[in-house]
Amino acid sequence: MDRIKAIEVFVAVVDNGSLTRAAERLDVTPAMVGKVLAQLETHLGVQLIRRTTRQQSLTDAGRRFYEEGRRVLEQLSWAEASVTDLQAQGQATLRISCATTLGQCLIAPALAGFQQEHPNVRLVLELSNSHVNPVEEGFDLLLRVGALDPDLDLVAIRLGDYRMALCASPEYLAVHGTPEHVEHLVSHRCLGNLVWNRRSTWNLLIGEAPQPWPDAIFLSNDGPALRQVSLAGGGILLQPEMLVEEDIASGRLIPLLEDYLPASRPIHALYRRDRFPLAKVSSLVDYLRRTLRSTLQD
Repeated sequence: MDRIKAIEVFVAVVDNGSLTRAAERLDVTPAMVGKVLAQLETHLGVQLIRRTTRQQSLTDAGRRFYEEGRRVLEQLSWAEASVTDLQAQGQATLRISCATTLGQCLIAPALAGFQQEHPNVRLVLELSNSHVNPVEEGFDLLLRVGALDPDLDLVAIRLGDYRMALCASPEYLAVHGTPEHVEHLVSHRCLGNLVWNRRSTWNLLIGEAPQPWPDAIFLSNDGPALRQVSLAGGGILLQPEMLVEEDIASGRLIPLLEDYLPASRPIHALYRRDRFPLAKVSSLVDYLRRTLRSTLQD
């Protein structure tokens, strides 16, 4: 019995919740998964999983073996990476997951500059605001906005701050007037992002704490689309400063109510706490810290 393969199969069964789904992930038959699992339990002399026709659950031994088995697989992955990374720096592939607007506005252009310095590094950039597990999904680097999960076992390098801007086009303000106080927004056409929360309201600083205000009249799940609506005179926009800073600088959008803007949020580069950190990851993080310092300064 290949013990490493058996551990991989067992971990896949637990992670995926069934033999069938584990088989799909491993691209083998369910019968093969069941056979390997039975061999592993025979080898260990304990039952790892209680199985019925409807569900499965870990025994105490299974729970302990799962935790240790995952560590074994991670250590093996790190050991392999530490060797192959030294030999394949020139042909390395770096997979990056980044928050959508951050990636569109800053990270994608920065990666172009990084690739000029490292022309043989193949970059794969995926933009998403969803939760990502770098170990399970195979990412080398995560770039995220906001407070960190205290239980997240990742190295976190702060790159700077993510600031918001509230603005509208001169054409809109000429027709509807310029709000001088946050309470004036109730009579304005406000643009909301569906990604933020269910009501798609803005969290403006009213008093000592952020409060949802007001309800949006136009909704979209895409920040650049909302920017276009605002540029066309469709309403007042609350979006990341990096998305609209050129519009504000050119006068296409006018900043509003700056005393009520939400507090800035930190931007972090996150990567696995490997015993042997990959040189390609360290190189990219150092590059981002250096090149984005002026843009993301406090």
